[in-house]
This record gives sequence, C-alpha cells and structure tokens, in this order.
Amino acid sequence: MTSSHGHQDRAEPGSPRVQEVSDGVFAYIQPDGTWFINNTGFLVGSRGVTSVDACSTERRTRAYLEAIAKTSSQPVRTLINTHHHGDHTHGNYLFGDATIVA
Repeated sequence: MTSSHGHQDRAEPGSPRVQEVSDGVFAYIQPDGTWFINNTGFLVGSRGVTSVDACSTERRTRAYLEAIAKTSSQPVRTLINTHHHGDHTHGNYLFGDATIVA
C-alpha cells in the first residue's frame, strides 16, 4: 500500500516467539517477511531439550538458543535435522555438545 507521500506502508517483520503447542512441546515461530526462514521447535524433557532443526544464520540460531534457554534451564542434548537444506542446518555448529541426528 502506498501512502499519499509515496512511501510504502509495509509492516516490518515482528520478533520470533515461542509458543507451547502441547505439554513440553514448543514451536519457534519466525515471522514472514525476510529470506531464508524455516520452522523450528523443541521438546523439553526431564533430562534435556531436543531441538528440531537449527536456523539458517548464526544470528537467528543464537536467538533461537536464547529462546530455548528462557523456556528451560535444561541443556540441549539432541538436535534433529529434518533434512539437509541450509535453512535447517547452517546453525548446527552452535549446538555445542548436542548429538546431531540427521
């Protein structure tokens, strides 16, 4: 939509958020509006966290790991890669000692 001043009125993408979709199961929702966005999520168990995919960039993966840490004090012990595309795997190296299952 264009305003009377010729500027484009476009909302900027919002911040990513965590949404609990079932007991101990969380979706990490990254807003549309930029490139290379993927779906991620994590499961919180009694002895650790399992992540389903990493994010596409270092910045996004660090933000995802911070969101996990705000949700649970448990360490991420397992990272499951659903497939090999970079938007799901480029951030794998930031998962430290987690076991990667691909």
